[in-house]
Amino acid sequence: NTVVASSGWLTGDIAEADGIVNMNGPGAMIKGNEVSGGVSGIFNSDKDGTCQNNYLHHNYIGMILCKVTADLIILPSGESTGAIFSCEHWTVTNNVSKDNFNVGYLVVDGANKNKLINNDASNNGSYDIELVGDSQRFGYYTPPSHDNVVHAGSFQNITIKVCGINNYAYGGVQVDLSLDPCSLD
Repeated sequence: NTVVASSGWLTGDIAEADGIVNMNGPGAMIKGNEVSGGVSGIFNSDKDGTCQNNYLHHNYIGMILCKVTADLIILPSGESTGAIFSCEHWTVTNNVSKDNFNVGYLVVDGANKNKLINNDASNNGSYDIELVGDSQRFGYYTPPSHDNVVHAGSFQNITIKVCGINNYAYGGVQVDLSLDPCSLD
């Protein structure tokens, strides 16, 4: 699939436009898509999913492993909804996330026990991969990500910021936290 989200969020005409959202769907597989133009290209919540061989570009955030906030999504019926669980036990592998305004892959809001393996990323605004601790970045408190693992694989030039609890990164260029500390942002 090729998904091009509405750019209305850039002008304020709409609050949010995302490419692909898995909110309450355990065991989902998101594979082989090209996603651009969204606040988030791919938004993963719930448990035991796989996200593989996707190409994410020119989004605010390429891919987010998070919990879709209650009331963020408005259904066609007018009812608002959100995720029951944060992103847990996902395998994210062999994706490409580049030229995003903020982060290529963002692991936040209690996301846990996820594996990010051999994902390419470049030319993202802040970091290629960020594992987040306690945060206020969305205007409300989100708990730290924990027990996540990043394996840079063959992509040793990607930048990785490791915060949160028991998160680890192997390979890549890790952000020096003495110069760019983890903070409640």
